[in-house]
Amino acid sequence: MNKTYLSIFLSIVLITLSSCGIGGFVKAYQSVDKKAGSLNGNVFTTQYNSYKIGSLDKDWKRISIKKGDLAYFNKVSKSTITLSSDCREAKRRYSLKALSNSLVVGIKDKKIIERSEFDVDKSVGLYTEYDAVVDDEQISLATFIYKSEKCNYDFSYSSSRDKFSDNAEEFIDFISDFEELSVIDD
Repeated sequence: MNKTYLSIFLSIVLITLSSCGIGGFVKAYQSVDKKAGSLNGNVFTTQYNSYKIGSLDKDWKRISIKKGDLAYFNKVSKSTITLSSDCREAKRRYSLKALSNSLVVGIKDKKIIERSEFDVDKSVGLYTEYDAVVDDEQISLATFIYKSEKCNYDFSYSSSRDKFSDNAEEFIDFISDFEELSVIDD
C-alpha cells in the first residue's frame, strides 16, 4: 500500500470514526448505526433506510469499511469516496454546520477552501472543501452533509491535492443523483 493511498484512507477513517467534537455531541454523533446493508445496482438498503446513489465511472471500485455504508477507491487517481447514513433521532438536532465540522474534528492542519449550500433530493445540504495534512501528506477533502426528514447522510471525497480536481465534478454528480427511497421508523 503506497503512502498516498494510506494517507487518503486514513483521512477517510478519521472522518468516519471521529465524527464529532464535544461532550454529548460526541456520544450522539460519533458512532454510525450498527447495521448491515446491501447494494443492489444503485440502491443501498439497511434495516433502517434505503437510498439511491449516483453512478461512478469504471475506475471506482467498492471497498469495505467497518463503519458507514459505502466506500469507493479510485486507484488511478488514488482517491476515495464514502457515504454514511444515520437515522437516530439524537443526531437530528444538530445543524448542518455542526455536523459538517464534526466530520473533520480529528484532522489537524486543515483549511476551509469553500463552503456552500446546494439542493439534493428534497432538501438543502452543506458542501465544504478543505486542504489538509494527514501523515505529512497534503490532501484535499470535500464533505457534504444532507439531512432528510428522518436521516442524516454524510459524503466525503479525498485525494492528493494535485489529483483532487480529476474527480471533484464526479463527486458532485454522485451527490446530486442521491435520492432517499424509504426510512423505517424505530
